[in-house]
Order: sequence, then structure tokens, then C-alpha cells
Amino acid sequence: MPDLQATLRSYDDAKSEHVAFTIPHEEWALLLSFHQEAERLRSTRFVQEQQGGQIAVTLSVHQAIRSAAKQVDKKAVGAMLLKLRPFVLENERTFFHKVKNLLKRRLDHRAFRMHIDLLDDAFSLRTLQRGIRVPSGRRHLLSVPVVMDWLNAYEYHRDPDKKKAVTHDLGFFGLDQNGMPVILFALTEMIQSVLDLDGLVETLIELQSGNRTEFRCPPGLLA
Repeated sequence: MPDLQATLRSYDDAKSEHVAFTIPHEEWALLLSFHQEAERLRSTRFVQEQQGGQIAVTLSVHQAIRSAAKQVDKKAVGAMLLKLRPFVLENERTFFHKVKNLLKRRLDHRAFRMHIDLLDDAFSLRTLQRGIRVPSGRRHLLSVPVVMDWLNAYEYHRDPDKKKAVTHDLGFFGLDQNGMPVILFALTEMIQSVLDLDGLVETLIELQSGNRTEFRCPPGLLA
């Protein structure tokens, strides 16, 4: 495809910069596939109704600490997880990190790289983990390895080893609906990261079609 050209303009209109990028045909086709898959994820009832997940605990002098999240809509969750697979499984063509790396490589400007890095932190749950401590000897319950082990134990596969590992990591949260509420809490962050990355892809599509000519960014990111 031809080079993409645009104007980067600061929010306060004080600075602007012309940028041009080249994205090879095969990589552009991948971005279009990512956009299509993201639209399918966006259309699910789980996303449309912003069902999300939650972490809830109850404390009592008479009972041990326990999780007490609201009942999950399993039908909506199941449909969402099916549409989420193309972004979280490494062997999928539209795996999040594959597309993220493509964009970071081709959109060679610090304004884009900083935005993509923030989305990477969110998808990898590093943003969510800040300030949350976990018991010694366990993986962080809001981490991608725990989320993926849970998905492979209860949804995508029925892996008994993954189930054993994730049960240990989730602790008492795993007793509430097999840990689904806390996993959905983390997955909501990952889903939003996918949709935000797709927002960047959609902007590039608008740029290529001539329906957009500029991006806005903080003034400190422009020369």
C-alpha cells in the first residue's frame, strides 16, 4: 500500500509535525484482520453491556474471609471468550503482541510508541497490578499467566495441571464460581486494551481512505 502521511498536532495547537509511514501489503492485511476480529469482540453482549468482572470479599468474625461476587452471566461470557481467542492465544494470526509489535515498528515516532507502550502495559496487566500485593509463594492473581491458565483449565481446554496451578494462585477467590469473577476483572482490562489498539488501527484505516489527516498528542512529544 502507499505511504501513510499525516500531521501530528499538539492538543494546544502550539506544535505540529508531518509524519509518513510505510506499511507493507501483507502487514496491512493483518491490521485489517485485527480490526475485523476486534469488531466481532466489540459486538458481544458482554462488551456492549459493559458486564466486566469484580473482586469482592466479605469479612466476618464468625466466618473465614471469602469471595462474594455477583453471579456471572455465563452465556455472555462464553460468547465473549470465543471472540477473545484471536487476541490472547500466541499461535493466532491476530495475537495482541504480534499486532502491537508491528505497529510499534512501523509507526516510528515517540508519540505512537508511547501510546502503544501504555496499551501494552494494560494488556499485560502491569497497570492493574500496581499497588496490589499477593501472598508469598503465589503468582499474582491479576496476571496474564494466571488468566491464561484459568482459560485453559475451564474454558478453552480442560487441562487438570492448569486447574491445579490456578486454584493455588487464586486462593479463596477460586472458590467463588471457580474464580471467574476475578478472572473477568483482569480480562476486562485486556479487552479494553485490544479495543484501544483497534482504535489506532481504525484511525490508520481512516487515514489511508482520506477521511482523516491528523493525530492529536501531548505537546511534549513533538519536536
